[in-house]
Amino acid sequence: LADRIREWLARDDRHITIRPVINLNDHCNGSEDTGHHGHQRPDPYVPTFLTAEKVRLRNPTCVFPHCTKKSRSCDLDHLTAHTRTGITCECNLAPLCRHHHQLKTHAGWRYQQLTPGTFLWHEPHGQTMLVTPTGTRDLTDP
Repeated sequence: LADRIREWLARDDRHITIRPVINLNDHCNGSEDTGHHGHQRPDPYVPTFLTAEKVRLRNPTCVFPHCTKKSRSCDLDHLTAHTRTGITCECNLAPLCRHHHQLKTHAGWRYQQLTPGTFLWHEPHGQTMLVTPTGTRDLTDP
């Protein structure tokens, strides 16, 4: 295999991109009860490349209800604020486009991640919406 890779890399007529293998099932675990999902504090505010990539692969779009903005152009939001014991890992990050990030931060919208990639949103006037990889569903009682 190593010889084959050397052969590929030596060719001028090929463009090869090497990317890391990312296992989306290899995520935060609570094996150590540190109060931070098994993570040690302090951790950096800005996620590592690998953490950011996992979050964006798990959620290809902004996770705000009905938004379709690609996660590659979104902010990575800490569900629990980093300053309030929120850790910087995929279990506490979600992609929000800048507009929806501002709504969440300044306009009273709240959300939580129920399972990886599934979010429950509460808007300031009482409406509740479930965002899953397949779309948004209004859970508000009629």
